Amino acid sequence: MIRETRDGLKIYASIWKTLLLLLACVAFTIACILMLRDPGNDPAKRVNYIVAGWAGIALFGVGGLITFCIRLPSLFRMPVITTDHDGVTYSHIPGRFQQIPWSAIAGIGITRQGRLRYLSIQLRDLSYLVSRDPESFANMSERRRKWLLSLATFTGGQITIPTASLPGRGGKLVERIAQRHAAEIVENRILVKPR
Repeated sequence: MIRETRDGLKIYASIWKTLLLLLACVAFTIACILMLRDPGNDPAKRVNYIVAGWAGIALFGVGGLITFCIRLPSLFRMPVITTDHDGVTYSHIPGRFQQIPWSAIAGIGITRQGRLRYLSIQLRDLSYLVSRDPESFANMSERRRKWLLSLATFTGGQITIPTASLPGRGGKLVERIAQRHAAEIVENRILVKPR
């Protein structure tokens, strides 16, 4: 859901997508537990069923639980992305928000990796990618700062947020941000690429 506020936009994760993810993980975990309960009499199949059952529990049970905990704020209506006149605030981890001023953003768009789509925020200032605020980045040791900047350069200097948890398919989201913050985008010469 995208909610328009006086200052900008609040973008929430889709509750239905989060619940569908949880249901799929629960279904696959139950199937894996059933595989472990009755692996059969054939010794070769028995080993395969046991390995597949434990691997499925690890992937869908534990991995699904971790993913659900990360997406839990969507059930309590905490925004994933907030835009205002100061910039874009986003959260990858519940309770940890990072604000990026419009002046540090070079572009906003949708990028694809295979079938997956991401809301991509291309940065001018890489210090926002490696640290929550530029002051703490400036206070880091020279060795750590160089290592983090090389890592940030490797990632292309962008922040990517999966659109799978966001409302819609992503392109309309970028268009809404561009419409709502047209003045900031023009003032800071931000490239907008909705598709």
